[in-house]
Amino acid sequence: MRSKTPAAVFLYFCFSASSLFSLGAGDGAKEAEQQIRDPVWTLTITAFDTSALSPSNAALAQNIMRDLAGYIGKVSYRLRVSEEYAHHEGLARRTDLAAAALALVNKRNERDRLIYRGEQKWKYRRDVKAIEAEIKKLEEDYRTIQAAEILIETEPEFTLSTQNLEGLFPAPPAAGEEAQFCRNQKLDALIVGTMSEYHDRIYVTHKLYVAYLDSYVFQDSILFSSEGMTEAIEEFAGGITLAITGLDPADLRISTQPEEAQVFLDYAYAGRGEISSPGRSPGTVILEVFADNHEGVMAELDLKGGELAEVQVNLRPVETSALNITVPGAEEAAVYRGSLYMGQTPITVDLPAGVLEYVFVETPGAEEAKAIFLSPSPDALPPAIRTGRKGGLFAGFFPSGASLDGNNLSLVTGLPYDPKEGRVDKTRRGSYWAWGGVWVSAISAWLINGHYNSVVNAYNNNPNRTEEFYNKAVQLRTIDYVGVGLVCTAVVLDIIQMIRYINTAGKDAPVFVD
Repeated sequence: MRSKTPAAVFLYFCFSASSLFSLGAGDGAKEAEQQIRDPVWTLTITAFDTSALSPSNAALAQNIMRDLAGYIGKVSYRLRVSEEYAHHEGLARRTDLAAAALALVNKRNERDRLIYRGEQKWKYRRDVKAIEAEIKKLEEDYRTIQAAEILIETEPEFTLSTQNLEGLFPAPPAAGEEAQFCRNQKLDALIVGTMSEYHDRIYVTHKLYVAYLDSYVFQDSILFSSEGMTEAIEEFAGGITLAITGLDPADLRISTQPEEAQVFLDYAYAGRGEISSPGRSPGTVILEVFADNHEGVMAELDLKGGELAEVQVNLRPVETSALNITVPGAEEAAVYRGSLYMGQTPITVDLPAGVLEYVFVETPGAEEAKAIFLSPSPDALPPAIRTGRKGGLFAGFFPSGASLDGNNLSLVTGLPYDPKEGRVDKTRRGSYWAWGGVWVSAISAWLINGHYNSVVNAYNNNPNRTEEFYNKAVQLRTIDYVGVGLVCTAVVLDIIQMIRYINTAGKDAPVFVD
C-alpha cells in the first residue's frame, strides 16, 4: 500500500505558497492605496497682453516677464487648505472609480459576447466561469476604492510649467476656458495679466486663477518707471508668492551700525541704515550688509509667516591707513580703486591696513598705470622702499612702474598698446613660427648628419677610395656644419621671440609692488 504522506505534504506547500503570494499582493495593494497623491503643484505664467505698449517698451515687457518668473520660481511649496485637499481627494477618487468602472464594464461586455462565439458548451462554461471570477475581483476592487482612504500631499512641491522654465510664456486662455486649459496642460493654477503705459510709466495688472475653485482668487496692479523696475517686480511678485504659498506674510526690520551701511536682500539692494520690509514671503532670505572701512556680513534668515523678524547688524570696523598717491610729471590723473573712482592726483585715501589693493590711474593724456600692493599698516615699522616694474624679462626698457615708500605710492604711467595694432597677436605668431623653425631645422640637421655619417663610414670601409668620393664627404661635412648652425640660429631666434611675446603680452599688466 502506497503512502499518501508525500502527496499531502506537496498539497500543503502549494497552499502555503499561494497564501503567502496572496498576502504579498495584498500588502502591495495596501501600500499602493496609501501612496500620497498630487505631490506637485504646477503653475504657468501666460503671456501678458502688451498690445497697449509702445514699441520701445515691448522689449522691456519680456524682461519683466522673465524677472517675474524668476522671483516666483523661488517658491518651494504650497500649503493646501482643507477645501483644496477635499477637491483633490474627490478628484483622485473619481479618477480611480472611473478607471475601475471602465474595467468592470469591459469585462462584463466580454462575458456577454461569449454567447455569440458558438463554442462548445463545456468550453463556454469554462470561459464564463473564468470571466465571472475576474468580474467578482473587479467588483471587489471597485468597492475597495470606494471605501479606501486617499491621501493627498498637504504641502506639495511648487514648480513652474516646463514652458516657463524654458523662458517661454503660452498664450492665455479665453474667458471661461481656464478650467479646460488647466486640464489640458495639467496645471493647478495660471496667471494672466496686461501691460500698458501711463504718463511714461508702466502699468501692470495680473490675476491668479486656481483650478480647484475654478475662479480667480487674487488680483493686483502696480505702476512703476523703468528705473525702479527691479524693486517694483520684487514687490509685485511678493503678493503673488503669498497667494501661491497660502501662508501669512512675514515682516522684516533691519537696523545697521554704521547707519550708512548698504543692505541687500536676496542680492537686491534694499537701502541704507534702518530698513523695513513688510509683507515678505515666508522662508529663507539672504541678508548682506556692507560699509566702507568695515567688515561685511552675510547671513541667511528664516522668516516665519505672521511674525516680525527684527535684526540688528553691527559691522566691525577695520584698521585703516592713509595712502598718498602721486603720478610724477602728471597732475589731475584719475585714480580708481578697482572700478571705484576715488579722485584725482595728488590724493590721499584711507585703505584697510594689511590687505591687497588694486589701483588704476589714467592721465588726461590717456597714459595708464596699474599696481597691486599690500596696503601699509599704521602700527608696523617703517618699511623699506618697495618697487615694482612691468615689462617682464626686459623690465629696464619699459618706463612704467610703481614704488611704495611707507604711505606714499608713486606710479609711472605709459601709453598702453592700441588693441587695433594687434601687437600681442603678432608676437605670439612670431614665437610659434620660431618654435616651428627649431623643429624643422633640427629634423633637417639630424637627417643631414645621418647621411654624412653613412658616407664617412662607407669611405672608411671602402678599400677603393676615390678622390670624387672624398670630395663628396667633404661637401656633406660642410652641409652638416651649416645644419648645426641653422639649428643654433633657430633656437636663439625662438628664445628672442618668446621673450618678446612674454614682454609684449605683459606690458599692460598690473605692477606687483613687492
